[in-house]
Amino acid sequence: MARGVRIPRRDGPGRGGPSAQGPREPSGAVHPNSAAERRARRLFTVFVGGVAITYALFVGLAAASPAAGVRDSTAPYVLFSLLAAALLAIGWQLTLGRTPRAAWIDFDGHLVVKERLGRLRHFPVEHGLDLRIVGTQGASVLGAPVDVAELRAARGPPRRYVVAREFFGFVATLRTA
Repeated sequence: MARGVRIPRRDGPGRGGPSAQGPREPSGAVHPNSAAERRARRLFTVFVGGVAITYALFVGLAAASPAAGVRDSTAPYVLFSLLAAALLAIGWQLTLGRTPRAAWIDFDGHLVVKERLGRLRHFPVEHGLDLRIVGTQGASVLGAPVDVAELRAARGPPRRYVVAREFFGFVATLRTA
C-alpha cells in the first residue's frame, strides 16, 4: 500500500507562498503613469484612425476594380482585414503595451512595475538594478513629454517602458538613501 509523501518546498511564486496569494501591498506610495498613459492612448487613437482610413481606401479600390476576379473575390478583403489586424496589434504593442500603469516599492525592497495587462514585474533595487533613459519624446499635441526607460536587473532581459518624465525618480532617491 502506497503512502502519500509531503515534499517541502520553498515559498515563492506558484508555490503557495505569500507572493502566490496575489499582489502584495506596496510599502510606499503607488506612482501612476498617468501622463504617459494619456499620451499613448492619444497616439494609438491617431494610429487606429490612419489604419481605418487606409483600410477603407483599399477596400473601396478593390470593390471598384474593373476586374471581376478582384471585385467578386473575398481574398482581397480577407487579406486587407488580416493586414489591418496585424498593424493594429503591432501599434498597440508599441504604444499602449510599453506603457506601464504604475510602479511602487514593495516590502522586500523591489521595484514593482504593473504592466498594461496587469502583470507585475519585480526588479531588486539594491542588487544591481540599472535604470537608464534611452530615449525621450518632447511635448506635442499628443501630450506631455515622455521618456523611454530601460530597466535591467542582474538577471533576466532588459525591459523598456514609456514613462512620464521623472516617473522613476523615487527609485533614485531610494538608492542614495
